[in-house]
Amino acid sequence: MNILKNILLSLTILLVGGGCGVIVGANVVNLDYSESEYIEYGKQQKQEGLEEGFKNGQQVGYENGYIAGEDAGYDIGFEAGQVFRDPEKTYIDILFSGEIYSVSISSNESIITGGENETCGVYLLNNKDYSIDLIKNTNKVLKDLCKLTNGNILLSEASEGLYLYDRASKTVNLIYDEIGSGMTMTALSNGDALFSSRTYGLYKYNSSDNSISQIYDKGYSWRKVLNLKNGKIMLSTSVAYGILIYDETTNEINSFISSKKVGMFHEISNGNVFISGNSVTSIYLYDIEKNETISVFSGGFSWENYFELLNKNVLISSSYQSNLGILLYDNITNTATKIYDEGFDWNTFVEDENGVTISSSVNVDQGKVYYDFETGTVTPIEEESEL
Repeated sequence: MNILKNILLSLTILLVGGGCGVIVGANVVNLDYSESEYIEYGKQQKQEGLEEGFKNGQQVGYENGYIAGEDAGYDIGFEAGQVFRDPEKTYIDILFSGEIYSVSISSNESIITGGENETCGVYLLNNKDYSIDLIKNTNKVLKDLCKLTNGNILLSEASEGLYLYDRASKTVNLIYDEIGSGMTMTALSNGDALFSSRTYGLYKYNSSDNSISQIYDKGYSWRKVLNLKNGKIMLSTSVAYGILIYDETTNEINSFISSKKVGMFHEISNGNVFISGNSVTSIYLYDIEKNETISVFSGGFSWENYFELLNKNVLISSSYQSNLGILLYDNITNTATKIYDEGFDWNTFVEDENGVTISSSVNVDQGKVYYDFETGTVTPIEEESEL
């Protein structure tokens, strides 16, 4: 159908830059502006959006039809961050009234899934002239999308199984129909992918023959994913199954701290990773060279604020009030000790040649403290009186 004037369209868009992404909201209203007005407004809003920190492929809707399209690391062909809709032109022939999810194939094309009833399906969008073609009718919106390194795209929805968009033939086919809810997909460098759901285990999609194999049979919803500096992949789940390290080269999986519920990762400059959680009472360190984990601190939980010093030691704090104070991790002894007993969620660190000024952007009433390199002590910074 042609684009109608003055239509309020509420959308939810899944942005996937080079792989899998997250959902953000957008609203498009009032299509009665001229092309020049959209361009001018688009330039203004793009600049304001960038200044406000919209990054990593986020897309934000503005009330008079502008959608910020271009951002750091993400481009689906919306030049200069502008998608303007002139009511005298037809850029998109079908308006979706429900959810919409999108992934870029190239600068020229994108895959869109969404719609309701007879419009529900997978569409191919031409980013140059905004024409759109239906390539697969589906019973439900395929909400989970993952762009593979070979240019193909995996699409999934809890009860509908796993689909594959073949870029060469421009077709979508069901390749696996035994999937539970909550899909998570991770693209591998060779065109394959890992995926998990609320059914047990971790699965692998093999691009050579479009086959699916289970490669790990414990845990579920392996949602937290970190690509390590040695090319391996770290995964964790929201249940007490620890972490997995997947080696794409050997197709091997190693399991660590398997009885713990972890999910917070922080990678430091040497490639090692601190691991904690919102219920586990320890901080672990994964050694990338030795391929092993060790406990570096016991006590508290939700240790999620980390700051690596120039000497490679690390300051650590928790985001929860029950874990007061600041820890210091020593990279020589591989242990962390408490160096300050007050406050929580210390998350702002400014290092100078003598020490570090530490504060919290969340709990500003705590004031500031100073960690002195020479003495190894942390002391409050007295605020100057205004009198």
